[in-house]
Amino acid sequence: MPYQELYAMDSLASFMCHFIQYEPLETVNEFPTVLPSPTQVLAWRVGDSFDLSVLLTSFLLGAGYDAYVVVGSAPSWICFRDESRSPSDRLEGCTHTQVMESATDPEVQSPKLRTPDATSSLSPSLNSLSWQETGLLHSWILVRGLKRDPLDLTFIEPTTGRLFTICNAPYLEIEAIWNNKNYWVNMQEYRAPVQRLDFDLSNTDSWEAILLNASRHGASGTSNMFGEESVAQPCKRAIDIPPSWVLKLELSRDSLQLRFPPDGHRTLFYQQSKLELFAGAMRS
Repeated sequence: MPYQELYAMDSLASFMCHFIQYEPLETVNEFPTVLPSPTQVLAWRVGDSFDLSVLLTSFLLGAGYDAYVVVGSAPSWICFRDESRSPSDRLEGCTHTQVMESATDPEVQSPKLRTPDATSSLSPSLNSLSWQETGLLHSWILVRGLKRDPLDLTFIEPTTGRLFTICNAPYLEIEAIWNNKNYWVNMQEYRAPVQRLDFDLSNTDSWEAILLNASRHGASGTSNMFGEESVAQPCKRAIDIPPSWVLKLELSRDSLQLRFPPDGHRTLFYQQSKLELFAGAMRS
């Protein structure tokens, strides 16, 4: 697509988190029964964390990033996009989606979910949960190899566009990751913290590839920690990778300028503050 801002990771994440209306999973700890194509999500302009992750990963792959959809568990304040305890001073001088957040910040680490009201999407049965008590099913994005360093890893939260380093990520555990090349199951210590995981996908002790040799379909293998190309050996019960059924992702210039469907406006709530965002075309 001829839009330069959709080729940079941070600006792309910022755009998509506002362009697609986020809805939490219908049942918080059950996988979606249907995973629509990114083309359909882009047309609907609404989706859960899995929908947003698949769409954003597709754009990142098209822009040349080594990106993966991640499946695991996250704090409830992440899953319900509750930023009411995030301090507003993070907004000074930059957009909130461009700040590298730290999960060790007490204001971010220990939020209390707001009591649901007329404007809240939180489930009444979960309003007393905090992320210290439980981790909920969630999906986000992993990007490897930034700055030509295969060990440089970044997480993107698709619901807010925030970027996290591995050390500062708030996510609790990872079950699997996948992209257009393969599906890798995490074989490392059960419930191991994200910060202790080995992300070298060529290490078969850490990750097990489910799909057959992806190179048969024109996709190369993964790069190991030294940047060497390798094709991960699939497990004994591996299945063949299906051909893509996704149509070309297209975004009109009008949609790009609208930014915040349907009326070009978004309101975000932070700690003791409110941020109102307007599309450039809406300003007067």
